[in-house]
Amino acid sequence: MGYDVVIVGAGPAGAVLAYLLAKAGAEILLVDKKCFPRYKACGGGLTKRALDSLPFEISEVIEERVHTVRAFIQNECVFEICVQEPALSMVMRDRFDHFLVKKSIEAGAHFQEGAVFRHVEGAPDMLRVETSVGPVKSRFLVGADGVHSRVAKALGLPRPNNVMNAIEAEVYFREPARL
Repeated sequence: MGYDVVIVGAGPAGAVLAYLLAKAGAEILLVDKKCFPRYKACGGGLTKRALDSLPFEISEVIEERVHTVRAFIQNECVFEICVQEPALSMVMRDRFDHFLVKKSIEAGAHFQEGAVFRHVEGAPDMLRVETSVGPVKSRFLVGADGVHSRVAKALGLPRPNNVMNAIEAEVYFREPARL
């Protein structure tokens, strides 16, 4: 089967793009190397601007709305602001990403999970996209597969040189109000 667009990477960017294109009537294949829902190391904080950019409501996957922001230096609070509208809405990425993928499927996109992107070749009017599940034909290919993009590498695109390393930890507190 041929697709208008194959999107590699079913995180927020890939899943929302799949939703928008499918809603517009395009034949979409969304591909991800993981099976969903899957754990994703991420802070999970969405700003109002990020929420407003989504084409649908996501209240059912919001875990917490943050109204107070504090900054600490050496255990001393040096800044605190309280706001009426949430400064951040917190989500767990496994639930959030799975929700977005389900929305793209409801809009008409096809989803292939557990499929690793391998290679792309072809003429400008039709591409052959090879995954660990097998080949598919597509007019366009989108790499939404993150900073270490296999799609970008396969196309010979340079890796950004301004990438920073980061560490994420998920910590549970008995008394979060004491933070």
